[in-house]
Amino acid sequence: MSVENMSETSDTVTAAHTAATPLRRPNFLVRISAGNTIVGTKYGHGICLDSPCVHVLTNYHVPGLIEGAKVEGVKIKTLQSATGPNDPDAVPFQVMGTLERWNPQRDLALITLKKALPGSFGAARFADYEPSVGTSVVRYPTAGAFRGKLIHNGAIRYLDGTGTRRHVNAMLLSDFDSPLGVSGGALCDSEDRVLGVTELNVGSLAIPVPVVAAFLLSADPELWHRLQFRKVQRVAETHDEVLDDDAPTLVFQTSMDVHAAVAAMIERAEEMRLRMARVVARSEVRQSGPGVSNSPQQYEVSLYDEGIRFRKVFPNGDLGQETPDVALPVIGVIPSANWDYFLAGLRGATVRYLGETFHRDEIGHVFSFDMLCPWRELRPDGVWEGDVACKGQVITDLAYHPAQIKASYEFEPRSTMSQLVFDIQFQRFLLGDDSALELPSLVSVRAKYKRSPGTYFGSNTLSHYRPFASDHVIHYD
Repeated sequence: MSVENMSETSDTVTAAHTAATPLRRPNFLVRISAGNTIVGTKYGHGICLDSPCVHVLTNYHVPGLIEGAKVEGVKIKTLQSATGPNDPDAVPFQVMGTLERWNPQRDLALITLKKALPGSFGAARFADYEPSVGTSVVRYPTAGAFRGKLIHNGAIRYLDGTGTRRHVNAMLLSDFDSPLGVSGGALCDSEDRVLGVTELNVGSLAIPVPVVAAFLLSADPELWHRLQFRKVQRVAETHDEVLDDDAPTLVFQTSMDVHAAVAAMIERAEEMRLRMARVVARSEVRQSGPGVSNSPQQYEVSLYDEGIRFRKVFPNGDLGQETPDVALPVIGVIPSANWDYFLAGLRGATVRYLGETFHRDEIGHVFSFDMLCPWRELRPDGVWEGDVACKGQVITDLAYHPAQIKASYEFEPRSTMSQLVFDIQFQRFLLGDDSALELPSLVSVRAKYKRSPGTYFGSNTLSHYRPFASDHVIHYD
């Protein structure tokens, strides 16, 4: 989904602000599985209303378009919604190739759970004031840690799934475009008070608290009173209001711009590669297979502007000579080329968006790819270098930083290899300069050779990343 402009307006909402330091996941944010079909897979979010958490606020389109949704694995007892196919003001939206009907102004649902969530989840605080333009805001869920300013509080124009021009009277709009995956989350102020429920991802569009309060009063008056929503002024939902000439115009699109996503992935990889110069990590390599010792080997791996250096760590702690030789397994063993040139190769690949997933408790995107990968191997007639067909999946966070790459190679008949599958996982590391980078943390390789009866396995665990300040000598803590 994206923000675009209708021909008669020049309003644009495209600025993205990403925090340097990732934000924590607040304890009021929950994930909802088997929901949110609008983005292609079955995930969404919700906001805990009480402690212990029994009531959850979310978008209607998260659990309302599919049966069997669960909140943090807990079954739903009842689901009350403010909109739906029978809402007289429902309008059509494209959802995975079909038209579903609901009202974006009232895209709200109240979930009552069959049992309370664990005590680690608690009630959200809702703002009891009217946020003004310029208010600092943050969008949860926080993969990508989007922060910015509120740029609009009021009516908006939009085009529905059939291209019909419509409007809603009360919406919050921020100055950054969130990625997909924010449905049912929260737009908050700097003190984590909820200003609104995130509606789709267009410009971090959110349904404001007064509309939420009006819905909860009709859905559960006792809960509304207990949560003290009476402090919030109710907003009349009339569609006869005259729009201000400055009201933004949005276009809701239920699709992923794959080319833009790939460009963002490549940009993130290049940013990491540049920032990783003068970085050293501890590496533990394990191998197994016919005739291969499975004892772990320790290395210090350093990344310079001009290339990679390794130093073997002996059992007594001594370090070997610095060498450019790559330790096995070759694919992905070093924190550099195997992931950034791989992602760069996606520029000319066939890439498809598969939807959303959760990776390490954060929502992310899943892409499939089919491409040519560079390959080098020793054959009886000498070293062969060329391109080999490979395919697999890339998982990113909402800001398109790589989280996991899985790939399998398809070798030609003359190759010495019959199978190669690798899996690179990334983790957020804090470096000594307080910067955070998504860096390779675990590499797993499975390989079969045509002239060998068994399967070879290799893994490399990368840890303890830290910066160093020398062109030729690794400095240690």
